[in-house]
Amino acid sequence: MYKYTKAGLSIALMSISFFLMIENKYICCVGGLVSSLLKLPHWSNGSTGIHMPILYFGIPFVFSFAFVGKYAVKDLGLKKRWIFLIFVIAVTSLVATANQGIVIAKSHSKGLLSIAYESSADNLKFSSKDFKITQFDAQLTLKNYSNQKHVFTIKLDSPYFREEGFEPFEIRNLDGSLKKFELAPSESNTFLLNNEQMLITSGKVISDGSSSGICNEVILTSDTGETVRLVWNGFWGVKESTPL
Repeated sequence: MYKYTKAGLSIALMSISFFLMIENKYICCVGGLVSSLLKLPHWSNGSTGIHMPILYFGIPFVFSFAFVGKYAVKDLGLKKRWIFLIFVIAVTSLVATANQGIVIAKSHSKGLLSIAYESSADNLKFSSKDFKITQFDAQLTLKNYSNQKHVFTIKLDSPYFREEGFEPFEIRNLDGSLKKFELAPSESNTFLLNNEQMLITSGKVISDGSSSGICNEVILTSDTGETVRLVWNGFWGVKESTPL
C-alpha cells in the first residue's frame, strides 16, 4: 500500500506541476495565479523577461521524473506507457476542471465584470490630420458570461496611444450622443466601429499621425455609472468606478 501511495504522489506531482506551467484558455497560466497569491514575482523584470511560474513549477516537474522512475517504475513496476497515459488523463482533467471553474466564476461576476474581451484577432486602425480624426476602423469581440443583459458605452484606449498623446477614443452616434451597445445573456458579438457610421471623438488628438495594431484596452460604462476596463486577450476586467 505504501508503494502505491508513493507512486501515486510522484505521478500527481508531475501532472500538477506541468499543469501549473502551461497556458490556459482564459488566463496566462494557473501557476501565475498561484505565484500571485504567494506574492511571488510573475516576471523576472517587472512585466517582461522570464515567465517565473515556469521556474517555480518547472523545478518540481523535473524532480518528479526521478520520483516517478523510482516509485512508479522501479518499485511498483508500472510500464512507462501506462504512466504517460495516466499523466495525459490527469493533465487533461485538470485543464478541463480549471476552465469550467474560471467560466463559472466569470458568470457570477457582478455587472460589467461578467463581460470578457476575448478575441485574438481584433484590430484598430486610425489616422488624424489637423487635429481631426480622418480615418477610424476597429473591431472587438466581447462576450457576456452572465445571465443578464448589459447595456454600455465604449471607449478604446492603449498604453501606446497614451505615450503618443492620445486620450481614449469615445464612440458616439452621428448626432453626438453616446452610442449604446448591448449584449444579451451569454451572447458573444463582434462590434465593428468606424468613422463613417459613427462619430469618433477623443479628448486629445495629435495634429498628424496614424497607427494600426491591436486594440489593447476597452473601457465599458453602464447607464448607472459603473466603469470597467478590459484588456485584450485578458479574461478578467478591472473595475474603475462603481454604480451610482
